[in-house]
Amino acid sequence: MDGLTKKWENGEISNFEYLVILNTWAGRTYNDLMQYPIFPWVIADYDSSVLDFAKSETFRDFSLPMGAQAADRLAQFRKRYKELCELGSETSPYYYGTHYSSAMIVSSFLVRSEPFTDFFLRLQGGHFDLPDRMFHSVKEAWLSASTRNNADVRELIPEFFYLPEFLENKNKFDLGKKQSGTELGDVVLPNWARGSSREFVRIHRAALESPYVSSNISQWIDLIFGFKQSGDAALDVHNLFHPLFYEGQVDVFSIQDPLQRNAAIGFINNFGQIPTKLFNKPHPQRKGPWNRVSIAEATLIAGLKNAFYHKLNQVRASEKALIERTGKVGSILINERGDLKALPFGRIRAGATKDVLWQNPDFSIRYLASDSEKPIAIYEDLYRQPVTVAATLGEELLFLGHKDTSISAWQTDLKQKTISLARVMRGHGNLITSLCCLPEYGVLISGCKDGRVNIWDVSTFKLIRLVGVHNGEIKDLKACWITGDIFVASSRQISVYSINGDQLGSVQTEKVTCIGAPAGREWERPRMVLSGHSDGSIRVWARELVPCRNSSLGSNSSQDSACWGMSGTFWEERLVLRSKLAIPSNNEAESIGVTCFGISHDHSRFYTGDSKGRVFKRKFAARFCLSL
Repeated sequence: MDGLTKKWENGEISNFEYLVILNTWAGRTYNDLMQYPIFPWVIADYDSSVLDFAKSETFRDFSLPMGAQAADRLAQFRKRYKELCELGSETSPYYYGTHYSSAMIVSSFLVRSEPFTDFFLRLQGGHFDLPDRMFHSVKEAWLSASTRNNADVRELIPEFFYLPEFLENKNKFDLGKKQSGTELGDVVLPNWARGSSREFVRIHRAALESPYVSSNISQWIDLIFGFKQSGDAALDVHNLFHPLFYEGQVDVFSIQDPLQRNAAIGFINNFGQIPTKLFNKPHPQRKGPWNRVSIAEATLIAGLKNAFYHKLNQVRASEKALIERTGKVGSILINERGDLKALPFGRIRAGATKDVLWQNPDFSIRYLASDSEKPIAIYEDLYRQPVTVAATLGEELLFLGHKDTSISAWQTDLKQKTISLARVMRGHGNLITSLCCLPEYGVLISGCKDGRVNIWDVSTFKLIRLVGVHNGEIKDLKACWITGDIFVASSRQISVYSINGDQLGSVQTEKVTCIGAPAGREWERPRMVLSGHSDGSIRVWARELVPCRNSSLGSNSSQDSACWGMSGTFWEERLVLRSKLAIPSNNEAESIGVTCFGISHDHSRFYTGDSKGRVFKRKFAARFCLSL
């Protein structure tokens, strides 16, 4: 633990990642609702339309447990503790008879998402709870846990910081109506979320990574995982729970009376258990903000001042091509050191050190070393149908899109020089035009000439989702390895989808040839999309929430995932044109389409490849090219 804690202190690990690590070391797991990972309430302001991270009032008090957040309620808990002391019971006195994490707390937060809906119903005897007791509003849940309800001292779960879908009732479960007549559906969000579950999660995660939380989260770690978990240190900060919640306090198997033993086990199962103690002294504070100093993780540094999209009017292209080759550029690779390599169409990277040549006149597949061009393996007579596009998942999986609408999946063993057909995948009605692997999410994304986009599970090779049918041929597909967002370029349209197939934005534009998107930190704005066009131009789009008016919308209107109702006004995520970058001068680009993008790890520059085999660089310059 010392090494990981030191990394967190130095800003090499985010707050979110560090809390996940601590939960794992303390025995918490996603596989057990009774031992589910614990995350803190972070924000205390659920009324403002805009959060101010510079104000301490925006945040909860991290030095105190949830039961001590409000003085009035704490007085009642202190009274209970005093009474238990005076009774002289065999049970050690405590402030709180309920816990901050339990199977019921977890399943109630996640009740709108399967399989947690089923778990919740099992715990509730086959039916939903009374509507007034269901998780319905983030603000109400905060007030209940911090102020109003003496039986509620719950903390949060990790999903509040990365999974917007759990806040949406997409399955249309009948959760009932409250006594006020309000029908339960999507979770009611604070004003600053603008009615968007994705915006709520983004801002919530931004708050977790903010300087204030980074400076104070160590105090919460002391309460949950550290020396203030029990004993005199816990007594000083009012952090004592019922003895049965503590690991090792009671050996339930030594209880002779079966009724008492079963009662103790049931108590622990129903009300939760405190994590294993990890620290016996105060947890060190963070020395600075999260800076991601490791080069391997530098792609996450999206907020750098020299990112090209912050000053688009100062970005221009190199006068001369950096690389010139025969045939169109298929992909541009940039390693951690910033070294640049352009691969022609028909050649793709497989793993870190190997390339695949798939567009060969003899219909063979050839693997070779990326640096030396040395042949590694040649596989002949693998297929009959012409290959139109290819993608790899490391060195072990090769996907080939065919003219006959199928996708063939091949498992390779380059050491043994073997290759075998794993599956022929069918789900398109026209020839395959684009493939994109997203190994972090275990999926393959495919597009075809008639505009259909599919998502496949790469472990089972089964179709799991259709991501819309677009107007015209799918020209390019990209995906963000951090968020899972999918970017689709069809003939005259650019679209963005979540990994679950929800459309997050779409725009009509001129003839599109390729698409790109910088991979930024999940909580940061702006989120940018690049589009290349047949005339050689480049458009830079920002993904923004835009206020809209619609008199037909009420405060409880249900919109799709990119459009949320709020008192006759709704916010819609759109692709907003930020800039149209000039065509490089004196290079005949007017008739040469952009074929691919390469974006540097620090986002200070990007590269474009074209159909004539040239690569140009774009970065800051003293004078600007063209900005709209």
